[in-house]
Amino acid sequence: MGRTVRVLWLMGRGQGALGERGPENRTGRTARTSGRPDGITWRVEALWHSDRSVKRWDVGVMGEAGALGDGVERRRFLFLLGSARTGGNTEELARRAAVGLPADAEQEWVRLSEVPLPMFEDIRHVGNGSYPLPDGNARRLLDATLSATDLVIASPLYWYSVSTSTKLYLDHWSGWFHAPGLDFRRRMAGKTMWAVTALSSERSKADPLIGTLRNTAEFMGMRWGGALLGNGSAPGQVLTDGEALAESERFFAGQPAVVRA
Repeated sequence: MGRTVRVLWLMGRGQGALGERGPENRTGRTARTSGRPDGITWRVEALWHSDRSVKRWDVGVMGEAGALGDGVERRRFLFLLGSARTGGNTEELARRAAVGLPADAEQEWVRLSEVPLPMFEDIRHVGNGSYPLPDGNARRLLDATLSATDLVIASPLYWYSVSTSTKLYLDHWSGWFHAPGLDFRRRMAGKTMWAVTALSSERSKADPLIGTLRNTAEFMGMRWGGALLGNGSAPGQVLTDGEALAESERFFAGQPAVVRA
């Protein structure tokens, strides 16, 4: 079938594709939405074989996170802190990495322990399988999640996976799938997921945590930004991990990838 190239179009609601097809045309062009009140801009990404047959489409909403119009999307990073303590090594590493974000990138930091969620109940096969619209802390997290372009899951490695609060947050995604009118999965497509974690053993022990988040990104049609790992157990110990600190400086400069099985 020949070489595969990736092409990205950005288009306003009701407008046609604006980018040009061509090898490694990764950003395309962005147009204003002609004053439409919804102000939503769509991202359409296609993988083309060199014989011009379409291999795969990825479609997502981009404009909810920030106004466009100068050809550049305003990025909004949601940092979800999943540690069972404040000021831990994972948070320290995430804050170090955030220093390297562009000056115009918005940041929101949410400590999951401060917005506790109820235990998730699976009612997909009860009645019509519909979930009520979230309220309270769940609504706050839903709104923050949907308004972000980039989700940074900052969870220490607990028993070789994400923390309890992080897992519970992800469990609630299942309910948001089935809440009427949210269209959650489609609205998540095209966002980027990043992982930051501290652990006190060899890096390979974090493979299950990374797999959980990377597979989640794949299922949701999200992009995968990568994982930043640091070594540390006692508070502040990660600051002695020179490799992790060096990686943190360039972490968010990496190019997210479309996740494929």
